[in-house]
Amino acid sequence: MKKRVLTAFVFLVSIAATISGCAPSPVSPTFTSEPSSTVIPLSSPTKTLAVTATLAVTATATQTATATTNPVTVCPGAPAISIKRNVWAQVSLYPPLFSNLRSEPGLKGEWIAKLKPGQAIWIVDGPRCADGYTWWFVRSLEKLEGWTAEGDSANYWILEFHDTFLYDTNDQSSRSNVVLNQGQKYRITMSGTYSLWVPEQWTDNGVCIRGDSESTPMYPSPGKTNGPVGADPYYRFARPFYGPCQNALEPGETISAMMFSTDGGLNYSIPLPIIAQYRRDHTYVYKVNGQGYPLNVKLDDAVLNDNYGQIFIMIEEAD
Repeated sequence: MKKRVLTAFVFLVSIAATISGCAPSPVSPTFTSEPSSTVIPLSSPTKTLAVTATLAVTATATQTATATTNPVTVCPGAPAISIKRNVWAQVSLYPPLFSNLRSEPGLKGEWIAKLKPGQAIWIVDGPRCADGYTWWFVRSLEKLEGWTAEGDSANYWILEFHDTFLYDTNDQSSRSNVVLNQGQKYRITMSGTYSLWVPEQWTDNGVCIRGDSESTPMYPSPGKTNGPVGADPYYRFARPFYGPCQNALEPGETISAMMFSTDGGLNYSIPLPIIAQYRRDHTYVYKVNGQGYPLNVKLDDAVLNDNYGQIFIMIEEAD
């Protein structure tokens, strides 16, 4: 019987430039073809706010009140406009670049915060032209808001996703809304945390928590009770255990059972991310080749109705 008498699970794995407020040209560090193991975390799980399937709708409603009535089509000195309003976008991860948020479009706008490489943002308003850049008003998952520039002649700093969607871990499966074209390379970014156990099983008498759990999912499941979590798209970092207390997880039970399919759901596998190690921001990047079907995602779990936590999935075309 699942989860009351817990046994160890063994899974086989088959898976810059800063927008300177002073200088118009970014200065980039040296990058390798892939991000190193020291990639800066996208966000701290303890500061991440709840995101549900209505997130984009909420952002759209806010955008309607502030939308530019006569949007421009090109900004002097800036590269061609490549994104639009009311879509998810990402701060450049290849190469990893930072992007400043400002109180108004232009380099004279007050600095608010810095967006990190790979961070997901909702495009609320824009474009506006100022100081040789194209500016967009954006909102992050952490509810940071402000104006940021799209890029310069060397790089786009903000890139539109091919598609984004949420997978609730108490659902049988979920899939993207667009087809991954045959032979096209894509980067899949998966972010979030979840639990395979009801909240009470983390606090029952006689329970020992192996690993270091977190108090709530990054993106809670709507309409049900959410509690402590111990897994993300790639790694299982904690779980409740009935029996003698043990701090560390057993070897072999640290790989998450999150799976995806690129052939229409005929074959699923547990993929290896580009950086195949535990990340505290619970965000992992994968490379896949399209096979002419939407991306399908599911959790390899026999019983799903006691799970909670959503995974935010972002898809972008890759070279």
